[in-house]
Amino acid sequence: MGFLSNDSSDTQGGGRNIIVRILILSYVLYASVCVWRNPLAYPLVYYPLLAIHEVGHYIFSWGSEMLMVAGGSITQVAIPLLVSLIFLKQRDFFIFTSLIWTSGISIYNVGVYASDARECNLPLVAPVMLEEDSETIMHDWNRLLSHYDLLHLDDRIGMFFYVGASIIMGISIASMIVMTVRKCLPSRDDE
Repeated sequence: MGFLSNDSSDTQGGGRNIIVRILILSYVLYASVCVWRNPLAYPLVYYPLLAIHEVGHYIFSWGSEMLMVAGGSITQVAIPLLVSLIFLKQRDFFIFTSLIWTSGISIYNVGVYASDARECNLPLVAPVMLEEDSETIMHDWNRLLSHYDLLHLDDRIGMFFYVGASIIMGISIASMIVMTVRKCLPSRDDE
C-alpha cells in the first residue's frame, strides 16, 4: 500500500487527529453520495470552488478568449491539486488525499456544467463573459463547445468528466478509509 502505511501525520495530534479524520471522511462520504444521487446537488464544498472558478477567468484573462473561458474550470480543478502538493511534501497523506477528492468533485461539477452546454439551464452566477453591448451572461461550456463545433457532444463530454471524477473520488474515499482504519488500529510497536 506504499504511501498509505507511511503517514507521518500519524505521529502528530494523537487522538484528536482521528476525530478530525473521521469528520473529514464523513463529510467526503456525504458530499459524494449527494452528487452521485443528484448531480445538481450542491454540497458545501462547491461554494469555495465556485469562487475559485470565477477567479480563474481573471487569472487566464491574459490569454485568448477561449483560454479565459476555460480558465474557470481549469482553475477550479487545479487549485486543490496544487494545494495538495504542500501536504504531499509534508507527508500528510490523509489531507493530500482529501484534496485529491476535492479535485475529483470539482471535475464532477465541471461535468455537470459541460453537460448543460446545449440546454443552458444551470443558474449562472457571475457575468464574466458579456457580449459587447449586452448583459447576457455567457455559459462557459456552451461558448467553448460552440467555438470548437463540439456542442452536440456536450453530454458525452460531461459523461467523460463524471466517470473520471467518480474514479478519482472513489479511490480517494477508499484510501481515506484505509488510512483512518489504520489510524484506529493499535500499531505493531504497541504490541
